[in-house]
Amino acid sequence: PGQVLTKLKKATIRGVESSSMIASEKELGISEEHEGVILLDDDAPVGMPLADYMGDAVFEVAILPNMARDSSILGIARELSAALRRPLKEPVGLELKRGGEIDSRVTLEIHEPELNPRFMLGLVQDVKSAQSPYWVRRRLALAGMRPIDALVDATNYTMLETGQPLHAFDYDWLRKRSDGNPTIITRRAEEGETLLTLDGVERKLTRETELVSDTKGPLSLAGVMGGEASGINAETETVLLEAASWNFINIRKTT
Repeated sequence: PGQVLTKLKKATIRGVESSSMIASEKELGISEEHEGVILLDDDAPVGMPLADYMGDAVFEVAILPNMARDSSILGIARELSAALRRPLKEPVGLELKRGGEIDSRVTLEIHEPELNPRFMLGLVQDVKSAQSPYWVRRRLALAGMRPIDALVDATNYTMLETGQPLHAFDYDWLRKRSDGNPTIITRRAEEGETLLTLDGVERKLTRETELVSDTKGPLSLAGVMGGEASGINAETETVLLEAASWNFINIRKTT
């Protein structure tokens, strides 16, 4: 809406005839990004029509509340596999092992398992802030999400693909704040506790709110939004990654 289909043609710019055009993603109708030109990855094939390299089909699927299992690429694929009796192609990931070094680096306490039946932590070391490959940024934009950097984009990409929300903490920040190895705690908020969330809003919490916290106080609203201070940034070198399941009624009320 509001955009006009335009046919490119030669133009004279400062007395020089030009047959080329530098276009932003917004001008190409890909996303709302218009801050600069598109920088393609180094392996982008020269001479290929742009539509063949960047083109993609986008399906908008309306998911009803009782079909939340379909709220991901894998969820829809699983549904179609069952309905059409076709084999399911599952994503291939890294093999993760329980325990190991992380056991000596962080402690976990779950105060009310009925509100938080599962909580998993992973540690990713020696990371650095960088821009995601263009194909990742393009897919996120087509799915309605704003690319930020490789670390944040990886968590959002995984969520869209598998349906499992992830949250990334700056491990070194948590360790400094705790004067040692952090203890991650899931618990109800104390009446009147506050948390500055990622959107810059100071939230006043109640006993109905489930939190992820450490021994110093709240870190994030469980299953809803992270805290501004504990999130990863351009200086992050070690990421503490959360993948958790929460009581859906409690999360809906908190939201």
